[in-house]
Amino acid sequence: MHKNLSVRPFLAAIAGVALGAAALIAGFSTGRPAIATAPCVAHTPSSEELTFLGLLQSWRDGSIPGSYPLAQSAPLNAAAMGYAQFLANTPGAGGHGADGAPGYPWATRAMQCGYPSNLAAGGEGLAVVESSTAVSVSAQQALNIMTAENGGGVWVPSNVGLPVKCVGVGKATSANGKKVAWVTLIFATNGACPQQVTGGTGGSPTASGTASTSTATNTPTKTPSPTPSPTPSPTPSALGVTVNIFAGWNLVVLPAGPVERVLYRAEGCYRAVYQFQDGEWRRYSPFVPAYANNLQTLNGGAFWIEGAAANCGPVGL
Repeated sequence: MHKNLSVRPFLAAIAGVALGAAALIAGFSTGRPAIATAPCVAHTPSSEELTFLGLLQSWRDGSIPGSYPLAQSAPLNAAAMGYAQFLANTPGAGGHGADGAPGYPWATRAMQCGYPSNLAAGGEGLAVVESSTAVSVSAQQALNIMTAENGGGVWVPSNVGLPVKCVGVGKATSANGKKVAWVTLIFATNGACPQQVTGGTGGSPTASGTASTSTATNTPTKTPSPTPSPTPSPTPSALGVTVNIFAGWNLVVLPAGPVERVLYRAEGCYRAVYQFQDGEWRRYSPFVPAYANNLQTLNGGAFWIEGAAANCGPVGL
């Protein structure tokens, strides 16, 4: 985990269980040199992929409080299929950044395919299986792999400042049938899920069908786009940590300690802070009553901070 990151997507991870004699490709670096970001592949989900989306919807409805009905987004379908094909056709490739995409790679790929940068908060689920013989991974098996890791991409909360209700999926199999890759992206939106693909190759440029027949009705206020202000000199720090807090969502590393003390010098720069603890997402916000906060003590590590419109930039804690 890197310090001082200020990109919008939600933290993702892959999870896995072994399938037969197959070897699961986990989220580690393979040591290959960085290469170009996987291309967009405009994609209309197959019947098997639609089955997966239905299973994903049912799982989120039972596992994610306040889950929204998921609707397909063409840019997310294109990004998911592009990366699925890359993983399936690249022996040994696994994890979120195997294609060398910079920053938060799942968001980089989504934005490359046309997903608006000011909405790029979400997660990526991967189920990648490689074997010495032909292997198959069903829709249910793929979901089982993705959900096995609490805090992974499919566990993104129902609201990260905007409702999380857009989805994309892609499944690809290598030519020799020995590697299968499932990729799903779940992102937030402030309205209808984006449908315009840019940079797509092959397939259909628009999504068809939805993961659920119902439609979310509430449209919250749009989260400000994270446009950094000129970087000021860091404030002298009492805790020895400086973090970037721009308007919107920021992934940062914070020291352990009582949340109010750790963030004392960041007053006015943030609206809420989230961390995954003990199997659930916990939140602290100075704008809600004390009883509504279930994050009291930070245990160190990675956190999501929703920056306020003050767009403070570097803040010394």
